[in-house]
Amino acid sequence: MAKGYSQVKDVDYQDTFAPTANFTSVRVLMQLAAQHDLILHQMDVKTAYLNAPIDCETFIEQPEGFVVDSGCEKKLVCKLHKSLYGLKQSGRNWNGMLHGYLIENNFVQSDVDHCVYVKQSMSE
Repeated sequence: MAKGYSQVKDVDYQDTFAPTANFTSVRVLMQLAAQHDLILHQMDVKTAYLNAPIDCETFIEQPEGFVVDSGCEKKLVCKLHKSLYGLKQSGRNWNGMLHGYLIENNFVQSDVDHCVYVKQSMSE
């Protein structure tokens, strides 16, 4: 886990905001599913943050158990290529990646609740 508490705004990260679903939107979804006899699936991506690209150059101390000696007195660090749990911007990075994927696959983001995406398709 990264030491997000040591991050400095505008140095180590820019923005941290990521939207969360409005409970009213969840209730409407449940009502529509019941009304139209739809099947709902829920999932949790346990490693979501680890799949999102990082938005700025970030270095962390070597994790315990993965320490490589530099051969001199200097400490080596790791440069992150993906977000990591504990960074202030990780939630935003994950949301940006998910948003890009959904838009690329013809989902439309709601103007009212930015966590709601709709994709309409014509069924035969």
